[in-house]
This record gives sequence, structure tokens and C-alpha cells, in this order.
Amino acid sequence: MKKILLALATILCTVFQSCEKSETPEIQPELLSFAFYRSNNSSLFQDIEFGSLDTPDLKYTLPFETDITSLKASFSVPDGCIVTVAGKTQTSNTTSNNFSMPVEYTVTNKNGTTRTYTVSLTVNHTCFTGIPVMIINTKQGAPIKDKENWITGDFSIIGTDGKHIIEGNDLEIRGRGNTTWYNPKKPYALKLGKKTELFGMPKHKRWVLLAAYNDKSMIRTDLAFFLAQKYSNLRWKQGGQLIELILNGEFMGNYYICEHIKIDENRIPDGYVIEIDYRAKEANGDIFFKSKLSGLNFVVKDPEIAKNSTEFEYVEDYINTCEQDLKALDSDKYMKYIDLESMVDWYLNSELTRNPDATFFLSVYMNIGADGKLYMGPLWDYDLSFGNQVYEDDNGNDNGYTGFIIRDGDRSKIWMKAMFNNPEFVAMLKSKMKVIAANEAEIMAFIDKRHQELKTSALYNDKQWNLMCPKNASDATIAKAYDEQIKYLKDWLHGRIQWLSTNIEAL
Repeated sequence: MKKILLALATILCTVFQSCEKSETPEIQPELLSFAFYRSNNSSLFQDIEFGSLDTPDLKYTLPFETDITSLKASFSVPDGCIVTVAGKTQTSNTTSNNFSMPVEYTVTNKNGTTRTYTVSLTVNHTCFTGIPVMIINTKQGAPIKDKENWITGDFSIIGTDGKHIIEGNDLEIRGRGNTTWYNPKKPYALKLGKKTELFGMPKHKRWVLLAAYNDKSMIRTDLAFFLAQKYSNLRWKQGGQLIELILNGEFMGNYYICEHIKIDENRIPDGYVIEIDYRAKEANGDIFFKSKLSGLNFVVKDPEIAKNSTEFEYVEDYINTCEQDLKALDSDKYMKYIDLESMVDWYLNSELTRNPDATFFLSVYMNIGADGKLYMGPLWDYDLSFGNQVYEDDNGNDNGYTGFIIRDGDRSKIWMKAMFNNPEFVAMLKSKMKVIAANEAEIMAFIDKRHQELKTSALYNDKQWNLMCPKNASDATIAKAYDEQIKYLKDWLHGRIQWLSTNIEAL
């Protein structure tokens, strides 16, 4: 009897153990994470993380000149699983593979069940974001360390069709900007070996690469220039083009190449270019004077003249006389030499964009023409405009869309008080504001067009600089953040147009 009971107990134990085993689920062979990190792969310009692993096909497009012939993948799998490629066991962060062709990663669990993932990396050797690419290589890869010394090199430009627009032309490059030069993403000045037409802009040697580090929309300067091109008669309205920049083989992100402010038959035709700049210093090589009435710094930017030369004294006397006539509200005098329409156009663009620099603070340009007239413009420095004042100054950092910040500013009061006491100026301002308000739909359509064109560029730019999202944010997160930047810009501009329409008409 004991033998029978022992046998029954053994059978029951075996059954229970079998049941336990059958209730334990099999560990699924799968990738829990898969990535390529810059720390393991010097050829990458950014970390690549595959956020969704639901599909067995993992695809990614990499930018120009990325070497994918020897990349180390970083991955994780459930306990007990192994990963192989062509039968060779893979070690995360260590084993390298050639991704010139798709690579199959097979995950196998303890029971021998497998799942295979095909990883396909594509290098787009043309316009990987859909906008033109500018490639600059300095001689022997020399770094650009400062704003004073020109570094020699060459450049090429690839158009949106993937074909070279320009190939192998000589240039010199140096840093530029003031506060912007100290940002991680740096702006540059270019001097080409010969006068060259770029993106339909007239031939010239001097160009500027703006980094737009503080402008997450990446289009504020382009939008300000568009408004000037469409709705103003400024003496010179510069152009620009959004591009990707690759400098010495490193992807630098989205840049804006535009025309440098110079006296030239294809730019400002003649005379003297003057800039109001509170930072002007003789130690920096600035040729400037303080006006007697406003105390503002007027810098002679072009042509190059000597301090206290005949040309310098002419410009100084001209500005001092101008401010005397403006302060006296003597329109009979100043209307003989001030180009009133350029004053209206400059003011309206500056006020519409609510540009804090344009409060006669800095980057306020004017041109004394060879005809003896004073023309306002050209326009410059719009990364902090359209509700994007990221630095606090003595005006605060109010990003609202209400208020006359140019008209009511302390630094500009001599100039603006005279203008707003001039019935002709006010009438022209009202007329031009009505045109802008009537064309709001066209302006918004321009923003929408740029939004669509730059979605991929914004993604790559943020992966490089982390301006909108933290490092390793997903593509979807960055795309949403960029959409929100554009929505903010459009909402802000709509409010600004409405406010100005009402309040300018009430003047």
C-alpha cells in the first residue's frame, strides 16, 4: 500500500511540476532598445535612437558624407536572449558592422525561438533635408577661432535637385556677430574668391552666414526680409536663402546665407552706410561719433574712412544737423533731405516685428546717398523679433504683441517725435499698414510654406544643438516642438497685425 501511495505522490508531483512549467510564459526574443551613439561612433554627427521597435524593419537616413562602413550598435534584449549577425554573436557597444547594405540582427531566446530585425541605413549624398547644402572646407581643416582672422578654404553648393550649383570655389571665412559669436552655434562672414551669384542674388564677394541660434522657428530673418520685399520701397532690400551647412566635414545645422551690407552697384548703390550701435568702441576699430543731441553712437560702416577725415566730418555734421531739424520739428528743412517713404517703411517693418534692437539700440542702418538724401535701412538683426526677445535689457523682455516700442522708445524719441508730428508720415503709415493687414493671409501662407520646407531641417538642427528639446528626444517630440514654434509665431503675428491696424488708424 505504501508503494502505491508513493507512486501516486510521485505522479502528482510530476503533474504539478509540468503544470508550473506550462504556466511560465516563454521569453519573447525581441530588441528592447536599439541605437547608434556618437560616443561609440566618431563618424556620426548625432545619436540615433530607434524609438519604435514594433516593426522588424529599422530604417534611418543619414546626412552627407556619413561613414557607415563600421558602426557599433547599442542594444538591449530580455534576459537569456542572444543577438547574432550572420551567425556571429553581437556585443552591445562593441561589435561593429558594415551598414553599406542592410544588416540583419537575429534575437534568439533559450528555447531557440528567433526574431530578425533588418537595419537599413541610407546616406543621402545630396539634399538630405530638402533644402540646399553648403559645404565649406578650410585649408587643412583649420578651425575658425575668432572674428578678426580670415581662414582660407573652398566651398560647394548642392541644390535641391541633388546637383552641384557651385563646386570648388575659393573663399575666406571668419567669425562674426557680437553676442551671437559666443553661442555654441556660430555665425560666419564669407569673402569669396570672385564675385558670385548665389541663389538668384546678384554677384558679390561678401556674404553672411547667420546661425539663428536664438530663433527656434529658424525663419524670423527670412520673414522680415519677405515683408520688406513685398510691402516696402526701401532703397535696397537684401535677400537670403535657408541652407544646411557642413563645415570641415561636420554637420552644423540650419543656416541663413544672405547679402552683406555693402556699398555696391548690386547692393546699396552709393554714399555712406551708417549704423546706430550702442556698443561702438574705438578699441574695436569702429569709426564712429556721438551725436550732440541724442548722444547715440553713429558708426560709419562703409566705405572705410579715417576718423576726422573730410568724409567723417561730412557724415558727423550731416547727422547733427538732421537731429537739430528733427528736434525743432522743422519739417520744412528735414523734408528736403530725408526720404520719408524709407522712414515709413523702416519704421513699419521694425514696429510690426516688434524688433527690440530697432529701438535705436543697435543694427539701425541708414544711408546718406550721393544725392544728399537720408534713406533708412537696410534691415538687419531679426532673431529676437516677432515675440522672441530672449535677453532682458532696459526695455525688459516683454514678448507681448501690443505697444509701440519704436515710437515710444527713449533712444528714438528725437526721430520718432518728429515723424509722428508729420501728417504726411502718419498718412503714409496708415496706408501701408492697411496693405499689410489686407494681405495677412499671404503672409501666413509664406510662414506655412517655410514650415513645410523646414520640418526635416528643424529635426536635424535640433538633434545637433538641442535648442527645442533635450538630447535624445524622439523625432516625434522634436517635430511637435517645431510645430508649436511656428504656431506661436503665427498667433503672435496675427495679434500684432490686429493691434497695429487698430492703433495706427487711431493716430
